[in-house]
Amino acid sequence: MIETKIYRGSQTVVPSAVKKALNVDDDSIVQWKINEEKQIVEVSFRKKRSLSEIIGMVKDDGRDSVEIKKMIEKGEKI
Repeated sequence: MIETKIYRGSQTVVPSAVKKALNVDDDSIVQWKINEEKQIVEVSFRKKRSLSEIIGMVKDDGRDSVEIKKMIEKGEKI
């Protein structure tokens, strides 16, 4: 079993053996999934995305945020 300590500021260290086994680096994001019983059911890692990877992921249909807010307030689907 591998153990880590939680430091002040909620920081912890991912041991090098875990990082090597899961092929993660210092820029990776840790994701935690907790069930209703407050138990950790999954810990996963993902790479941090760059701006160039994010651009183009969202489709622009020409509406602005004010128009969308008004539609939501009226209960309309967006």
